[in-house]
Amino acid sequence: KNQTKLFLKPSKYILPLLIVPVLLILWYAYANHFNALYGGRYTFNSVWPIWKMSAAEIQIVCDGFKTFVVQQIFSLYTLLLLVMMLFGIIFFAISKKIAKTYLVALAILIFGSLLYVLFWFNAFGNHDYYVIDLLQLFLLICLLFLVGLKAYSKKLFKSIILKSAFFLFLVYNILYCQNNMRMRYWIYLNKPERYASQFEIGGWAYMHYYYATKIKAFESLPYYFNVIGIKPDDKVISIPDPSINISLVLMNHKGWTAFGFDTMNQIEKIENQINHGAKYLLVSDSSVYKDASIEHFTHDYVGSYENIDIFNLQKTR
Repeated sequence: KNQTKLFLKPSKYILPLLIVPVLLILWYAYANHFNALYGGRYTFNSVWPIWKMSAAEIQIVCDGFKTFVVQQIFSLYTLLLLVMMLFGIIFFAISKKIAKTYLVALAILIFGSLLYVLFWFNAFGNHDYYVIDLLQLFLLICLLFLVGLKAYSKKLFKSIILKSAFFLFLVYNILYCQNNMRMRYWIYLNKPERYASQFEIGGWAYMHYYYATKIKAFESLPYYFNVIGIKPDDKVISIPDPSINISLVLMNHKGWTAFGFDTMNQIEKIENQINHGAKYLLVSDSSVYKDASIEHFTHDYVGSYENIDIFNLQKTR
């Protein structure tokens, strides 16, 4: 509203602004205390920065981003168009068709996005959900380009040509998104190579194969538990599940996975979990048996359900 200052009374806004970082600090302090108290790192409360990576690790992340993650965001054509829009914004800025406030907001968001990528660089090789935080930047680029275009030429902005082009752009991205969703849920695709690279198709195919052969059985495992007498409150150890709790959630059972105990060897992990009440060991992949130390915990065989072997840990002491 043409004010000379954004905040006319800065002291009035200091406390509300301070509440945000204070709450964040308190949350991380509590989460770290919780993890230490229960003997496992169940939330990732740190950065994953590029400066702690070797050149080879950086290259792996770059290759993964280029061949997989970037294509989960937008198509390459859409990303190219966004880059062209960014150059358009620069042109409109030079022509003074965009207010400085908008340009400052864009500069801050670009700077913040670069910092975010550097601080969590390690995640960008295969964790596509880390890109969600960057999508606001793409939205602002589209918005400011249209704002600048409207100020530069209202006739072009209101033309049927631009509206038709935008409509086709929207339809194209909806279809691209639909194809990505179909791959994720492995709905049958006719000629998928028309829409995606072989790397993408192979990656999603492997994930669905892994689910069908290693994970799916946990969904119906509670029925078998009832048959062999495992009670709902009996704690279990599910290996080699590397996730925080995927197999535990699917079978609706409390216990542990292989996650969060990287400083211990196999025997120490299982002994620690037995001390905390683990009664049964579930092995969902035969590769686990390659580690000879597991034999100490597999003497009391209870049964098998599809790909899952079950052992009683209560007699190992």
